Amino acid sequence: GVFWLDSDSGHDFVKRQIEAQAPTNGLRIGIERIDGSIYSAPKVTGLTLSDPKGVFLRVDKATMGWDPLAAMSDRLSIETLTIDRAEWLRLPTLIDTGEDKPILPDFDIMITDFTVKRLDVAEAVVGRPVTLAAKGAADIRGGRARIDLDARSDKGDVVLLALDAPQWFYVGYLDGQAVAAAELAVGGGVVGLYSICTLVEYRR
Repeated sequence: GVFWLDSDSGHDFVKRQIEAQAPTNGLRIGIERIDGSIYSAPKVTGLTLSDPKGVFLRVDKATMGWDPLAAMSDRLSIETLTIDRAEWLRLPTLIDTGEDKPILPDFDIMITDFTVKRLDVAEAVVGRPVTLAAKGAADIRGGRARIDLDARSDKGDVVLLALDAPQWFYVGYLDGQAVAAAELAVGGGVVGLYSICTLVEYRR
């Protein structure tokens, strides 16, 4: 069984298992093909993230070097993650399940080195089309995030982030409906607000 997972039929099985995940918030994952070794450096082609309205993120090809044994101790340990090209088409519209659950999973995530060679961000996301390239690292464990990010756009925008702080995630409600969300980080006497999103019809 262990060796079979690295065969073509084994890759198809893994693909089907991933695509069969159906969380109640409507998030769905699609995969066109998996190549390489599942146990060391899988290559995923045609990765999509969808909500009930359709695809909102498309990744042409991603290559990952990881330690699958770490998953046995509730850790996701990725040594390298390289995305050749991706398209962020719009902000996701997920279903409000009414469940009070943390956004982050209850296991550790460590990405030693990630690179996004090209990310095309549509106008619907940030108000104008922009192309980004990014690299960095992430270590998220116990509700605390350590993130290093260097992102640069074709418009001359530069984002340099060195985050080492506890994180909190907030959802804003109006008349019982979730209309906004934000991430709060605190560290070194400084408070940072990130990923502030508001439904279009409630923006001023």
